[in-house]
Amino acid sequence: MLDWLFGPPATPAPAPARSRGGRQTITVAAPWCVSQRGAILTAFQPYGVVVHDIKETLVLFCPLAMLKSQPSHFRYAVEVNEQAAEWAEYLLLRSSKTFVIPPGVRPANRKNAQWVAGKRGTMPIPWKNAKGETQQWKGENCNA
Repeated sequence: MLDWLFGPPATPAPAPARSRGGRQTITVAAPWCVSQRGAILTAFQPYGVVVHDIKETLVLFCPLAMLKSQPSHFRYAVEVNEQAAEWAEYLLLRSSKTFVIPPGVRPANRKNAQWVAGKRGTMPIPWKNAKGETQQWKGENCNA
């Protein structure tokens, strides 16, 4: 889809990275013009998704015809709780038209891109409890 921007994937996509403590890293990309770190945190806040770490990398694009490398895009590795990874990826993709899963990266859930189609820029209504506070979704051993 965006091979002209990111280049074709060199190898099959590895499984999403899982780290110690039941955490998982999801990877998204966004245009290089401005950092999207704040947008990531803002997308998760109403839903109670806890971000443990964000690694931001500026990817350079240098076609052979150019002498200087030019910025291409930011790549974000966002570490969240393992149980919330698919939901967090869905929220990022739905939050704006700028976040995409980069080629060569296996998504936490392959269907997220299909589910988001036509809904980008609009967020789902956060679940609230009787007091009006954000209520985390329920599940066995599941925290956001």
